[in-house]
Amino acid sequence: MRGVASDQDEKFTATWCLQKGIELVHTSFDTKTIAAKQKEGLEETARKLRYNWFGSICKERKIIYVLTGHHLNDQAELILMNLCLLYTSYIHMISEKIAQDLLQIKAIKLSPQKPFTWASGLKSPIYCDNRMVLSYPTLRTEVIDAYVECARKYVPFDLVAGVATAGIAHGALIADRLELPMIYIRSEAKKHGMGNQIEGFFETGQKAIIIEDLLSTGGSSIKAVEAFKEAGGVVGGVVAIFTYGFKSCTDAFSQAQIPFTTITDYDTLLRIALKTGYINEADHELLMSWNQDPQAWSDAHAN
Repeated sequence: MRGVASDQDEKFTATWCLQKGIELVHTSFDTKTIAAKQKEGLEETARKLRYNWFGSICKERKIIYVLTGHHLNDQAELILMNLCLLYTSYIHMISEKIAQDLLQIKAIKLSPQKPFTWASGLKSPIYCDNRMVLSYPTLRTEVIDAYVECARKYVPFDLVAGVATAGIAHGALIADRLELPMIYIRSEAKKHGMGNQIEGFFETGQKAIIIEDLLSTGGSSIKAVEAFKEAGGVVGGVVAIFTYGFKSCTDAFSQAQIPFTTITDYDTLLRIALKTGYINEADHELLMSWNQDPQAWSDAHAN
């Protein structure tokens, strides 16, 4: 009934369920055609189609109860939907604003014609150093605000855990804002002194949010989560500023059953970069192909 908006909702929901490890069952109907044939209103037809479909799923899967936000007159649903749309628009606005600011301060650089070389040896059209945010007080405050907003989905939690090293400063600022204890987690235990991998005090069973600045493959974040769990902690989720949007990253988090969220992402960045003239259409096409298969892209741009 809502065309492109419905398609966007479906894509968002599918991505969210994948991140959370939740099975998604979905379908679609040509509501306008069915309503015309049955000589009924669109809303009435949509409601019947929806509940008949719920019924078929229940019968197929032997489900006894269905929890839904829909009501007979749909008023409660409409109010809730409008509130959710307002919040979603707000989050979307923050995501775009942060993406634009990261480009402006050169925390993220795009160079599809002259690729960067990562430490791994891969050629990449993007370079990200979100530690630059710390040098810009106004943006730093906006990013911490956004971190806190993203972290709300994991409440309640008892402390903030930064992943060494880039996540330490952001984690400390978030912990200060929330007036919570803060710890940080190394990639491995020290080989001297107390031999700690986790620095700071926490108690067994306490729940933490894990703070990263960037999600690439997700490996460092997942290692930090596993280390904290092995030490007796509970993880609510991982929050980062930016993600390259690699499928391998999403799959790794899903397989490890670790929820995550980011303030902004690669798709948003490219959309803003194109909109503001930072890149042109040809650059955009090159950049879009990169995160689908970084290794193949690197091989093709090795010389």
